[in-house]
Amino acid sequence: MFKRAKAKFLISDTELCLKGLLGLPPDAQKDYANDILRNIFALIADAERSSDGGKEANKVHLQLAKDRRHKALSAGASDHSHPEWAAAALVEGWMMANGGVAGREAADTITGLIFGWVHETLSDSEFSAVEKSFGLNS
Repeated sequence: MFKRAKAKFLISDTELCLKGLLGLPPDAQKDYANDILRNIFALIADAERSSDGGKEANKVHLQLAKDRRHKALSAGASDHSHPEWAAAALVEGWMMANGGVAGREAADTITGLIFGWVHETLSDSEFSAVEKSFGLNS
């Protein structure tokens, strides 16, 4: 039951965060899409290099995302419409979902939502450049 409730929450939160970012001008959306993608790929790259299956990398990157969200809250963000809060919450939610707290289906849904928006926002060459910068598209 806990996983289903967590999955619903994370999916809903992802949708609200993306809605907040969609209200930004295209250049700002591009900056946030690039930033979110870099954060996700940094975790993936660190996890691939780790000897513990990515557990420590996930812990470190999840804490960085939480710290960023709390920094946005301290700076006056109050909800999903604040882009710094939304970007941090998207990364944090993706890491939690893909870390197993919400089940594979929720992780796939959240990944699809985030990467769908990123692909709509960045060109294929911009996406590939970020991917290659982390050695993920060799």
